[in-house]
Amino acid sequence: MSILSRRYFFLILCGVFLLSLDVRLYATAVTPGQDNHIDLGIYRNSGQLVVNHINPYDSSDGYEIRQKLRTNNDAYNSWVSETQERWNHYAGSNLPLTVLILGGIEDLWIVAGFDGSGYASATFYRYCFAVFDSILCVVIAMYILRFWEKRSLLFKLAAILFTAVLNPILLYQGSILPEEKGLQVAFMLLALYFARSEGKVARLILAGVFTGASIAYKGIGVFIVPLVFWYAVLNGGEGGSGGIWSRTRCRDAITFAASVLSVLMLTCLPFLAGLTQMMSGRLSGNMDTKCVIHASIWRVFVDLLPHHWGYLRSATIVVYLVAAGVILRCRRSHVEDAFAAVVLLFTNVMLLAGSLDRMNMGILFCLVVLCHKDHYREMYYYFIIAGFLILSCHLPIGFNGQPRLFPLLPSYLFPDEEYRNALFALGFTALHLLGLYRVCAEKGAEGARTPLHEPATPVA
Repeated sequence: MSILSRRYFFLILCGVFLLSLDVRLYATAVTPGQDNHIDLGIYRNSGQLVVNHINPYDSSDGYEIRQKLRTNNDAYNSWVSETQERWNHYAGSNLPLTVLILGGIEDLWIVAGFDGSGYASATFYRYCFAVFDSILCVVIAMYILRFWEKRSLLFKLAAILFTAVLNPILLYQGSILPEEKGLQVAFMLLALYFARSEGKVARLILAGVFTGASIAYKGIGVFIVPLVFWYAVLNGGEGGSGGIWSRTRCRDAITFAASVLSVLMLTCLPFLAGLTQMMSGRLSGNMDTKCVIHASIWRVFVDLLPHHWGYLRSATIVVYLVAAGVILRCRRSHVEDAFAAVVLLFTNVMLLAGSLDRMNMGILFCLVVLCHKDHYREMYYYFIIAGFLILSCHLPIGFNGQPRLFPLLPSYLFPDEEYRNALFALGFTALHLLGLYRVCAEKGAEGARTPLHEPATPVA
């Protein structure tokens, strides 16, 4: 990258951050009613536990403070706070890096001296989430500018506008409804971005650190570990002539693994008591076929095929896994397609009790990593068009939440708001499967017989 192009690169990134932050602060300001959003209350409860040096996963730790936090008016929700057991469950329902960052928001509130008598306000949390999502927008811009190589600069800028700055689902499930999951996508993209760099520090240490962060934050980063390893160690190493496990590659692999594990140890070791039980409980609860709720794509089929939808789900899982296997075996130049498919398989197909904010982690990762390819063009345009239809139902144009934009998908057409979101996610998943089919059916198999010990040229 020349000095001139590097200068423009950073100018674009600064512009993306400022514009993204402005849009998100506006969306926060015009939706004050969402300060009482149930998820935001749960995040605040987690942050309050951490700032009081209480393990969120150990319900016996800080019992008296837990009771006080449950019953006070700060972050109070009548359903969550109905029993101490339920409050404990939800306050400890996020992974360690998430609760540490939420605790950091509380620390920032105290250090800044905004209010010495209480905890961070809901609005302050939302402003922090706006900053998080703006950082994500910068990371998306970095990735598009660098790796969407076959697209023109004008196309890249338009993609940055609609995939990052004005991303309709990220605005809806990040700013209007306050969520902190944008950082998860940022960590995953940064891991992949640095893994595809030339410098060893970037490939082995920074990529490893952000891979560890993507696992410790929301967990789904575990699905891209092989992909990051492929670029950072196998595909970017300098020891190609010595075979797949040359001395150089072994050192690189150890360095990368140490970077990942160091983050996991630093974030998870302080919370070992109760953490594994929480994780297993969350996974089993979100895969319970008797509890298909919220925006799960299978809600549609539970109504249409109440006794047979499980077979369709199992078949879809098999199709995804077979497609990923075919790509890894015969389409190695599309290796990122295989692991992006596994991420979406988990968030959209396997989980049965997630809302759109959770599924959007997989959706957005796929958009950024895959949609410079013609195989997925319908999926990209669908996301933009359908996403803005969804957003039109939630974004007000005046303060105090009124008046709303004319809803292009009126609520009376759907059983509830989450059902509308489920249809959106279902359409995206179907078009992603179409893209996978195109990749698998593509004539020629570029990279199909490329030995693993012959690395591709690293991205400059």
